[in-house]
Amino acid sequence: MPSLGKYILIVLCAIIVTSCSKSYYDMTPRQFESFINSCGKVHLIDVRTAKEYNSGHIEGAINIPVSDEIAFWQSIDSLQGKRLFAVYCHGGVRSSHAAILLSTQGGYTVYNLEGGIVAWKKKRLPLILPPTIKNDNK
Repeated sequence: MPSLGKYILIVLCAIIVTSCSKSYYDMTPRQFESFINSCGKVHLIDVRTAKEYNSGHIEGAINIPVSDEIAFWQSIDSLQGKRLFAVYCHGGVRSSHAAILLSTQGGYTVYNLEGGIVAWKKKRLPLILPPTIKNDNK
C-alpha cells in the first residue's frame, strides 16, 4: 500500500500535467488551409502588426494585433456570432499567445497555425499581397 507521501506526489503530478495541457489546437499549414477553407464558421485572425499584415496575409484574414491586449479584446468583442477562431502570426509565438488568451479568458475554440506565415510560405500556399509584390506562392 502506497504511503500518504507517495499518494500526494501522484495527485500533485496529475494536477500539474492537466494544468499544463494546451487550451488550443496547433495545425500544420496544410491542415490550417483545409480547415479555414472548409469551415465557414471561423474567424481568421492575423495577430501581426498592420505593417506585417499589409505585406502579405491569408485571404479572408482580419488584422487584430495581439501586441495591445486591450485593443485586441475590444476588436474580438466586436466580432459577431462565431465561436471558432483560427489565428496566425509571423512564426507562431504571438499567435500562440493570442490562442491562449482566446481559449482561456474568452472560452473560444482556437486553432493556431504552427510556424506562422513563415511555415505557410514554405509550403507555397496562397497569400494576398500588395500590388507591387509578385505572388509566387500560388
